Amino acid sequence: MTKRYSIAEARDSFARVVHETEVNGPVELTRRGERVAVLLSAEEFDRLHTEQHQPAPLGLGDPAWTNGSTPATGERCQPERPSFGEALQKWRDSIDWETTEITGDEFDNIRDSSPGRDFHFPC
Repeated sequence: MTKRYSIAEARDSFARVVHETEVNGPVELTRRGERVAVLLSAEEFDRLHTEQHQPAPLGLGDPAWTNGSTPATGERCQPERPSFGEALQKWRDSIDWETTEITGDEFDNIRDSSPGRDFHFPC
């Protein structure tokens, strides 16, 4: 039977819980009586990870998160998306500037042109 600890109990005696995990196997962590996590030894995690045949741990091999690199190559996986510059250019290209009613005059009086308040650093 798997040992169960509340998160508060595990936090208060973390070293003992980790040792118990190494010796006796997985430990369940609960919040308000509901199981929320399982603590595994590194050996058990490695065994489960190699059995998955997935190059990325913890579900990072999902196609939505790949960009041709995997954690096995030492590179960080990022979702495929354009750079900021590419996205900005795409947005600019999508606007029909000839029919846009923005002239620039709308922005003339938006910003306060006063120099602001006086401020002196205390000595």
